[in-house]
Amino acid sequence: MDQASRWDELRHDIKAKSVSLQTAVGLLRDSPPSECREIVALMAEAARDIARYVGELEKELDGGAPGR
Repeated sequence: MDQASRWDELRHDIKAKSVSLQTAVGLLRDSPPSECREIVALMAEAARDIARYVGELEKELDGGAPGR
């Protein structure tokens, strides 16, 4: 995969995980306490994924990827 394609893929993945995280936050308000733990676990996983993708973007930028 070329750098531009990887850059686009990472931006897409970050956006998708961010939307998922935002949706999960909204679900917390209307969820019973028994479901909140599972939702929070999914939120933590999404946040870890976002952090990993951002780290990969940083590496791509260090390698001269297009910052469009």
